[in-house]
Order: sequence, then C-alpha cells, then structure tokens
Amino acid sequence: QSYLERTRSLSNRAGFYLKVLSVAHRNLTIDEIAQIVNDEQDLVVEVLNELILFSCVKKDFNSLDVSVENKALSQVVRDNLVVKENKEISRSLGEWCEIHEPDSYVELARYFKSSEIIDKAKKYILDAAKKLEKAYNCSEAIRYYEMAKDYCNNNNEELTQLTRSIAKLNVVMGRYTEAAKEWERLDSDSKTILEDYLGLGSAYAKMHNFEKAKSWYEKGLGRISDETAIADIVKFKNNLGNIYFYMGDFGNSEKYFTEAIGDATICLLLDNNLGLILNAKGQYKDAVNFYETRKRYLEAKDDKRSLALCYAESGYIHTTNNHFEEAISDFEKSYDLSSQIDEWHNLFIVLGNLIRIYQQLAKYTKALEAANKSLKMEGRLGSLEDLAQTHLTVGILYESLAVFDLAEQHIDMARDRFIATNNEMM
Repeated sequence: QSYLERTRSLSNRAGFYLKVLSVAHRNLTIDEIAQIVNDEQDLVVEVLNELILFSCVKKDFNSLDVSVENKALSQVVRDNLVVKENKEISRSLGEWCEIHEPDSYVELARYFKSSEIIDKAKKYILDAAKKLEKAYNCSEAIRYYEMAKDYCNNNNEELTQLTRSIAKLNVVMGRYTEAAKEWERLDSDSKTILEDYLGLGSAYAKMHNFEKAKSWYEKGLGRISDETAIADIVKFKNNLGNIYFYMGDFGNSEKYFTEAIGDATICLLLDNNLGLILNAKGQYKDAVNFYETRKRYLEAKDDKRSLALCYAESGYIHTTNNHFEEAISDFEKSYDLSSQIDEWHNLFIVLGNLIRIYQQLAKYTKALEAANKSLKMEGRLGSLEDLAQTHLTVGILYESLAVFDLAEQHIDMARDRFIATNNEMM
C-alpha cells in the first residue's frame, strides 16, 4: 500500500518513467531512457530527479545507471499496469533493444512475449539457444530450448524438434539418462528420423544398458525401407557390432562389423571395435593393418575426434601384445588430438593407459607426469572412483621415487574419496 501511495504522488511523466523502468526490469542509462521514451535528455534528468526525490529510483554515481529503488516497488508497479499499457511499453523496449542490443536474446524474448508479439519472442529464444549450443554452453542452451516450448502452441512438429535438440545436448553433457527420457517422450509417429533411434541407442549404450541399446538400434535398422540408404544401414550395423562386442558376443559383433565394412568408405569414418576383435582372435597384424588404414583415412578427412579414438584403440592392441614403444607413440598422439578438441573422456582413458605402460617399463617419472595430468582434470571429468584410483596411483609412484610426504598426501586423498564412494574394500 505504501508503494502505491508513493507512486500516486508522482507527476504523469514521472509515473510513466517508473513504469518503463519497472517493465525493463534492468538498469538503464539516461541516454537509453531518452531513446526509449523519446524525450530530450534535459527532461529525462528533470523527471529522474523527481523519482529520486520520492525514493522511487536510485542512481549509481559510478556507472550513472538508473534503476527502480527495489524489487518490491518494481513488482507493485508491474502488477498495477493495465494490459494495454504493459503491451505498449514492452513493445517499445523490445524495438529499442532490437536496434541497440540485438544480442540480448532473453530480454528481447521477454519484451516481445509481454507485448504478445509471439513470433519475435520465439525467434529470440531460439537464437539464444543456438548461439549457446555453438559455444558449448549446453546447460544454458537446454534452458532456452525448454523456454521455447512455451511458444509452440502445441505444435507437435516444433515440440518434437525442441525435444530432439535437448536430448542431443544432454548426450554432449554426459547426461545419458536425461537424454533417453527426452527421446522417449517422442511417440512412435514422431520418431520419424533415424537420428532418434541412433540417439536412443547411444544413450543406453553409454549407460551400459546394452539390451535396450540393441533394441533401439534394431528398431532403427528395421525402419530403413530404402536398401540404397547405405550410409544409414552401415551406421546401425556398426553400432550393433559395438553393442554385441560389449555384451561379449564376438560372433554377432564380427558379423555386423563385416557387413558394415562392406562399404569401407563410410565404415572407416565410424567408431567400431573390429580391430579389437581381430586382436582378440590373435590376428595382431591384421588388427594393426585395420587401424593404419583407418588412421590414413581419418587424417585425410581431418576428423580429429574419431582419429583420437582410433589412435587410443591402436595403442591398446600394441599394449596387449607387449609392443610398448608403438603403444606409447599412439597414446601420445591420441592425447595431443584429444587436447586440441577438449575430448576430456578420452584424455582420461589415454592417460590411464600411459601410466600403466610407464609403470611396467619402470619409467616412474614419466608415469607420475601422466598421473598428475589426470589429476588436473579432476573438476572436469571422471567419477569419484576414477579420481580416487588416480590419487592412489600417484601416491604409489611417489613412494617408488622415495618422495614419502607426497606419497602419503595422495594416498590420504585416495582414501577420502574411496570413503565418499563407500568402497570399503579399497
């Protein structure tokens, strides 16, 4: 009530300025206010002085920004605005923002939503989401895509596309459960593109739910009606080969990989475990040849992510056959490529393999260097269990080098993390 009484004492022009500042919901400079309300600066200063006198606005004397005195007053002013006036002020703010701050997507969306210019509101929300997605700010991009759903007016096609975008971003963030939930929200009629089946299969594979992953890949493969869609067929068969590999069914795994590699140009671009199967069958040279072919092809395509994984797998087969120098060379190449593209998960795995090889070769200083690189990634990636194991490894390495104080420190840190994960055995 006291806030309302305060506003009733204002002149009409001051009351209008207060409404503009309240709807703007942000700080504005004197120049900006003059542009929005279309008044001369002298008049703006005079009106603002009246608002300051009645404790309705405050001025930051460092930045010269002006804002409503407090959130409660701003809310009271907005609550008492008639609909028509709110729409007009919001539209003016939106049009000003389009010219002077075209990248302020959130504010643009809010202003145009309030002015009931829904198409513009939706456009700016989607612009924000796409910009954030390109910058790999995935959590914020998801928030904007969720916001965009409010503007779809039950348009199933638009909602499907937004759900698909949210699912893919969750995969990028490693939130596979959330990704699967998003894709499963799509009804069977909405799953009209094979990307949805690939996405669902991938999400469940990342969660090690291989039966569900297999089921979705098989459904996707079954929906390919055009036998000339070689690229799609190869993707699904390649993924099924990987799933059977992880399930320990090497017979079916090799069958699908062999069928997929029938079109080598496509298959060489995909991640698959054929080299690992050949190695497991004792065909080390064939496995090496497979990876060398893939390396050349991926280098020509400049596909750094796939190439980094290819070098990591090649390093693994060299390790299992005691060709340690070749393994180190491949793992270090994988590390360099993964560092260039911030492929943190692969970096963590590669460093783990390098630590083990250097330990086996009694190169403890090198092993320690790799282990410390792993620890620097602690805030970015890796389960608590992985980090505990890395601290333990570092502790043991320091012990091997007779640096006992640091050995004890890292072993204590490992113990604390094992306690946090209830790993009583460790």
